[in-house]
Amino acid sequence: MNAEFKVKILEAIEQAMEHCRNAAEATDAWADRDRLLQLHQSLSDLRVHVAAAQEDFPSDTHFAMQVQA
Repeated sequence: MNAEFKVKILEAIEQAMEHCRNAAEATDAWADRDRLLQLHQSLSDLRVHVAAAQEDFPSDTHFAMQVQA
């Protein structure tokens, strides 16, 4: 994975995290809030994984399989 691709992925994750956080703050339903906060945490974990990925990551397909694992 090249640096430009990594930056785009990290930006998309950041945007998704912000949407989850905003949606969680906007809802009064505890179940919805919990699900949104869990998704926010999962995205945060994914962000760490992507940030730690090596620049010479083998391929996009392999990357996708790693993310799903």
